[in-house]
Amino acid sequence: SDIGNNGIFALDGSNLTRVSTPDIEREISQMQYPEDAVGMAWQENQHVFYALTFLTDKKTFVYDCREQVWHNRSSYGYGYWRPHYATFAFDNKVIFGVRDDNKLIYQDATRFTEYDNAPIVRRRVGGVIYSDYQPFYLNALHVMLNNGDITDPTIDPKVTMRLSVDGGDWSDLDIG
Repeated sequence: SDIGNNGIFALDGSNLTRVSTPDIEREISQMQYPEDAVGMAWQENQHVFYALTFLTDKKTFVYDCREQVWHNRSSYGYGYWRPHYATFAFDNKVIFGVRDDNKLIYQDATRFTEYDNAPIVRRRVGGVIYSDYQPFYLNALHVMLNNGDITDPTIDPKVTMRLSVDGGDWSDLDIG
C-alpha cells in the first residue's frame, strides 16, 4: 500500500504541512481498523500537543508541535493512552475526559501514577550499537542517567538493557 495515504498534516495559517513520519504512516497502514482514530490537542508547559489514538489497535501517537517530534503514550495495561477530549479550565489545568471510565481528570507533574493509581511507565529507547554489522565485544558499558528524586518507597525504577551474544537470541538484563 502507499504509505503516503496515511499522512498526518498540520495547518499553519494557509500552509498544509505533513508532520507524520514514514514509520508512523507505515504503522497506520498496518492497523486493523484505523478508522476509529480519535484526535485531540492541548497546550501544556509552552508546548502544543496533538494526540491520535487508535482505539481498536490500542495505540496513541503524540506530536509535540514545538519540538516537532513524535512519541507514544499508553496507560498501564491498555496499550493506548486513556485520556481523551482535552480542554483548558479550572485553575489553569488541562482537563481530560477518560472515555472508558466516564471521569474528568488532569495531569499532575508531581505524581508518578495516573488518576486510578496505575503506574506511569516512562520508556526511553536508544539505538542499536553495531560495528560494520560484524560481531564485537564490549569490555565496559557506562550508562549515565538523571533519575531525579523519588520519595515514594513503593516505586522501584529500573534500567533494562537488551543483549544478544549471537545476534539472534535476545535477553533482558536489569542493570539498575
